[in-house]
Amino acid sequence: MEQQLTPFVTDAVLASTIFEQTIESIMITDKFGVIRRVNPAFSATTGYAPAEVIGQTPRVLNSGIHDRLFFSEFWNCIGETGFWSGEIWNRKKDGEIYLENLRIAPLREKGTICGYIAIFSDITAHRQYEQKIQHQLGHDSLTGLVNRMRFLQKIEEAIADAQERECMVAVVCMDLHNFKSVNESLGTAIGDLVLQNVASQLLSMAGPQNTVARIGGDEFAILMPLVKTEEGVHQLVQCLIEQLKRTIVVEGHELFVTTSVGVSLYPQSGMDPDELIKHADSAMYRAMELGGGSYEFYTEEMSKAAAEHVHLGSSLSKSLEREELIVCYQPQLELPSGRIIGMEALLRWRHPELGLISPASFIPLAEETGLIVSIGEWVLRTACQQTKEWQDRGFADLRVAVNLSARQFQQEDLVLMVDRVLGKTGLPPQSLELEITESIAMNDENRVITTMHQLKRLGVRLAIDDFGTGYSSLSYLSRFPLNNLKIDQSFIQNVVNQDDDAAITKAIVSLAKALGLQVTAEGVETKEQLAFLEQLQCNKIQGYYVSKPLFAEEFEQFLQKRESAQ
Repeated sequence: MEQQLTPFVTDAVLASTIFEQTIESIMITDKFGVIRRVNPAFSATTGYAPAEVIGQTPRVLNSGIHDRLFFSEFWNCIGETGFWSGEIWNRKKDGEIYLENLRIAPLREKGTICGYIAIFSDITAHRQYEQKIQHQLGHDSLTGLVNRMRFLQKIEEAIADAQERECMVAVVCMDLHNFKSVNESLGTAIGDLVLQNVASQLLSMAGPQNTVARIGGDEFAILMPLVKTEEGVHQLVQCLIEQLKRTIVVEGHELFVTTSVGVSLYPQSGMDPDELIKHADSAMYRAMELGGGSYEFYTEEMSKAAAEHVHLGSSLSKSLEREELIVCYQPQLELPSGRIIGMEALLRWRHPELGLISPASFIPLAEETGLIVSIGEWVLRTACQQTKEWQDRGFADLRVAVNLSARQFQQEDLVLMVDRVLGKTGLPPQSLELEITESIAMNDENRVITTMHQLKRLGVRLAIDDFGTGYSSLSYLSRFPLNNLKIDQSFIQNVVNQDDDAAITKAIVSLAKALGLQVTAEGVETKEQLAFLEQLQCNKIQGYYVSKPLFAEEFEQFLQKRESAQ
């Protein structure tokens, strides 16, 4: 016989216990919306004691965020479906706005509505956590900028808006020059601070209407939506470049950072996010080839150039073992004696398919891939060995100048490498002049000075190349142990017919003389330029007026011919 269980607790006791003990907030109103009862969880959530709200309406919790339409739909839903469930912003007693997950339903007695019950929980912290996770998924943890994934989404949204409003979208990509050398020489902690500094500057300049992103190690991007004309894009990019040319001071290190910028436009340059970034990258690499501190807009020819860039990189990695690299020598003429006292070693690449390739086409690629370190050592060794051979053949006064790239100069074993090459080739240290550019000199000045002094102790000479093209302070000249200053050819070209270039050249020569430095003028092509430089008592010249760069056998013939003519 089946035994009937006796209830151990009444429904009323059970309901009361649940009401008092549940962690969810409960509020009960009458049919007019007047609060009749709340549970302890309600007081814990809202800060209101029961006596403070009983007799009031739920409007005491109103945040002011939701409008009349929201509440109209809210009550319509209850009338049609018998309940409403969703998220709503309310206000606590202390004024704090919070988000709650609410479910509200009518209470019925004999089929007639006699009140309402609202059950809710504070989900503000949960929502903040979700938002934090979403933010982390879409943002770069180091800089706080939008990451590549979110940037692509932003471009897609901007394209949709542009289609509706019949306007353009601009994607701007930029790469920092010499950033790898900063990481290698000063460590990633300093490199991270540089990236944060740059990110802050970009955010400040781009403005709230544009999106700034970090899409690679040292590559940043800016999205400009709803672009009406290209003029605004030009203006922003020019401002970015000028701003980033300024010296950055990080943890006591003065760093000189420049950037190359590429721009693509929707719909002219591409129809989807990936294509726009790809083409902005192509334009950026084109700007890099043209030198730091410049920008380019994408053209169709650049896609072909990008493919050639990849092919060239593959070939360059094999160029040394295939013996395709050649060192040429451009004579340097002493003033006023007219003697050839040295030469600059210049690298050329004799490609089996493309013929003789200019260094402007492959040196940036070598820097980018790191091949410049091994190539640079080979150039130094070849130039020193060749110079020693010419000295042994009677041209004892010859001195060779060799360029050091930014990547080479940051190598910890640079001084040991130079010492090793001099020892193996037998070239007297005073017969070697190492050239560095202004931008190298301005990156971590203290470290540069230390390395320079170590090189000077070997007995080699040091020169600043392409002087006048950077944005550095002239004051560093007095702190660096230099022997020679080379004036960039861009000034020499117009010294005869441009007063500004003439004045700058005079000032550079005067400054160098005051500091006890010799001066070499590059790019001398005419008799008039020579006369002007002689008048300034410039020490040396090089350029097509003296000779173009020559292969080793041609240079030796050039020396012999001049010697027999004297």
